[in-house]
Amino acid sequence: MSQRSKVSYPLVSIILVTYNGWPFIRDCLKSLERLRYPDVEVIVGDNASTRSQQGKLRSQTYNLNLQLIFNPENTGFAGGCNRGLLAAKGEYIALLNNDATADPLWINALVEVVERDPTIGLVVGKIYRIDRKPKPEVFDSAGSLYNQIGSAWSRGYLETDAGQYDREEEVPMGTGGACLFRRSIIEKTYLFDESFFMYMEELDFCLRVRQLGYRIVYTPKAVVYHRFSLSVKKAAANQVLFKQFYGNRARIKILAKYYPWSILIPNFWLIIASFGFWDIYFLRFGGIKKFWELKVNQWRFLRAGLRERRNFAGNTAWTQWIVRQG
Repeated sequence: MSQRSKVSYPLVSIILVTYNGWPFIRDCLKSLERLRYPDVEVIVGDNASTRSQQGKLRSQTYNLNLQLIFNPENTGFAGGCNRGLLAAKGEYIALLNNDATADPLWINALVEVVERDPTIGLVVGKIYRIDRKPKPEVFDSAGSLYNQIGSAWSRGYLETDAGQYDREEEVPMGTGGACLFRRSIIEKTYLFDESFFMYMEELDFCLRVRQLGYRIVYTPKAVVYHRFSLSVKKAAANQVLFKQFYGNRARIKILAKYYPWSILIPNFWLIIASFGFWDIYFLRFGGIKKFWELKVNQWRFLRAGLRERRNFAGNTAWTQWIVRQG
C-alpha cells in the first residue's frame, strides 16, 4: 500500500462481541468480507461461549484480517469490547453487534465524516431492523436519545423510513451496536465501564466523549441491518426482567455519577416513580428473590456512582442534549 493510501485510509479496528452467537456472527463476518474499505482488522471477543460454538467460530475461514479472543468468562458487552480495544491497533475503532450485517460502504461513510472534522469524536449510522426477511424501511435506530431521568433509547425506533433521518446531524449519543470513534478518546479517558456488564455502557461512554469536548454525529450514509435482541433471547427466559435488571442498576449509576443537582432535584419524584414502577414489576413477575437482588444491586451501583461523581459531575455541557420526557 502506498504512502498516499495509508493517509487516505487509516486503519480501522472493528470489534465484535459474541456469546453463543452462532450462526449470526457468521453472517456478520461474511458481510465484513464485502467491505470496500481497504484497511481494516476485525477482532472477535468470545465471552466464554460453549465449546461447540467456539469450535464453529474457529473452524471457519474468512477473507479478513481476523483475530479471535476467547475470554475465560462472560464479561458482558463492556468487558468483551475492552478486551478487543486492548488488542486493537487502528486509529479508529468501530463497534458492531454480532447479530448485525454491514453495508459494504459502512466504514467508508463513517471514516469520511470523522476525518472531515477534528471536533467529531464518535459517528453513528443508520441502523435498520430486520427479522427473518430484510425490512430496510423500518428503523432500529438513527442515533440515540436520553432524558432527565437517565433513560436512553433509540432515535427513530420502529419508524418507517420516509426520509426523516436522511440528513447528517449531531445527535445526543451514539449506539454501541454500530458506531466508530477515535482511538485517542480511550487514551484520554478510560475504557467501557465493565460494571454495567450490558446496557447503558454506551451512554456512560458518550457522556465522557462529550465531556472531552467532542461532538457525536449521525450520518445516513453508513448503513447496518440488525436482528433485534437475538443475543438476549438466547440468554434469558424473561427478556423484560433481564433487560431491566441490568438497565436499571446502570441507570442509577449514571444519575449519581453525571447528573447535576439542577436536573436531579426538579425531577426527583419522577425518578423515584420510574424506579418504583420496575420494583412492582419485579415483585409481580420475578418474586421476592428477584426484587431483592435488584435492590441490592441498585444500592451498590448508587454508591459507586456517588464515589465517582466528583470526577464527572462538574462538566454539564452534555445536558443540553437531554430530551424532556415524562
